[in-house]
Amino acid sequence: MQICRPQLVNGIQDDLADRPDMVERTIGVEMATLHEDDQRPEEEFWEEFGAAQAEILGLLYDGVSGALAGYRGVSLEGFGRVRMMDSARWAEAGCVAVGSESGELLTAYVKNQERTMRIAFRQDPVAQAVALLMEWRVKRGEPGALAGECRAVVARADES
Repeated sequence: MQICRPQLVNGIQDDLADRPDMVERTIGVEMATLHEDDQRPEEEFWEEFGAAQAEILGLLYDGVSGALAGYRGVSLEGFGRVRMMDSARWAEAGCVAVGSESGELLTAYVKNQERTMRIAFRQDPVAQAVALLMEWRVKRGEPGALAGECRAVVARADES
């Protein structure tokens, strides 16, 4: 497997990746809010992490070993169009190797891709214009009238 220039992007906004080609390659992770009762000093966190470090590393090695051994046997059938399919197969095999149910990672991955594409769609005024035109069921007519409708919809999308 080859990995070309992987990047980790951190941010708070939903719209960090708004270009469809980037969105398709994005795995969005939403973190739960850390409640006041769960807060602790950083030194305490690192102590707990240090105590678990060997177990975490062993689990990662098990996942990598399982992925290397099993990714060719992972089928994407039934999951629709999966972007970065080799990576998805590899990750699925690794997750199964460490105890996940078969298909669990792929299901989450596909849902994540759908979610990020919806975010990009909501931010694209042209896509919004087309969706609104479809929703309004604009009938065939003069091209100029259709172009005018499109301009009006894009203008409203830009205002919101």
